[in-house]
Amino acid sequence: MPIITIQRLPKNISEKRLEILRDAIIARVESILELGLAGKDAVTVLFPDDRLKRGSRKKIIADVAIFSRPERTEEVLAKLAEKVGTLLNSNFPNAKIECFIHPLERASGFWKIDPRPKQLTEVHHG
Repeated sequence: MPIITIQRLPKNISEKRLEILRDAIIARVESILELGLAGKDAVTVLFPDDRLKRGSRKKIIADVAIFSRPERTEEVLAKLAEKVGTLLNSNFPNAKIECFIHPLERASGFWKIDPRPKQLTEVHHG
């Protein structure tokens, strides 16, 4: 699952606009068929709060961490960077946009747990 972190967004952006932007980013990423992603759980988008009050907000940085796979070639990863970057540019046309792709190797260390049930087989009403 890719984790996309968008940093240095304007301070006055509303929660609703962040939700719309998140959904648009997910749709763009899922549209790259070579990535093999589907469903909102397949992509995580984060908007950390930049605590630095002074300084330029004219540069927005997107970091995309994604597991390496043979089908995720340099061309596919370049397409991913471009799709995320152009979407941010269309939303913030006066900002400098940079998008970095960080391929990850599972062998370098990875762990997860998902406590959700795999499927619900029976519902009890009582």
